[in-house]
Amino acid sequence: MQRTMSNTDKENLTRLFEAFSDADSARQAARDIENGDKLFNAFPAPQLSDEAIEKVKARVSLALKRRRIVSIQWKVLSAAGVAAVIVIGILLSSKFTNPAVEARRPAIYTAGIPGRIWEGSDIIADDADFAVLAAEIETIKNTLAGVQVSDNDENGDSAVGDLEMELIEISGDIWKG
Repeated sequence: MQRTMSNTDKENLTRLFEAFSDADSARQAARDIENGDKLFNAFPAPQLSDEAIEKVKARVSLALKRRRIVSIQWKVLSAAGVAAVIVIGILLSSKFTNPAVEARRPAIYTAGIPGRIWEGSDIIADDADFAVLAAEIETIKNTLAGVQVSDNDENGDSAVGDLEMELIEISGDIWKG
């Protein structure tokens, strides 16, 4: 298939190159492209035989069928995986929430405190956050008692006030969670 460049194509190509470089360079680039077209026309690519084209079409068709089969298999396997996760989730949730056990258990309203804390006999020992806050309160209480006994001047009163404010703040943190 031979195709030659028309004069308008040459002019359009030259104007395009002039937008990116000077006029002489643009004309030279347009001539180079025209000479390349002449070379392609002088030495055309060999054409494939009809038999070779049919073999290529058959290979492409076979590859497309394989891809379609693999795609369908992936869709089926992913749907089966999702279904398996749903079934396992339902089985596990029904195992851990037995209605007979729930009916025998008394209702406890814990106000946001986890149930594992209520199961033990010592709430503060069972929860690390409560234990830390209880230790801080105890330290402040001991410090407060020492300040009240030993200091009778104005600085002691401000220290007591500061400690009381800190105690009130920590006591409030316990109930915030």
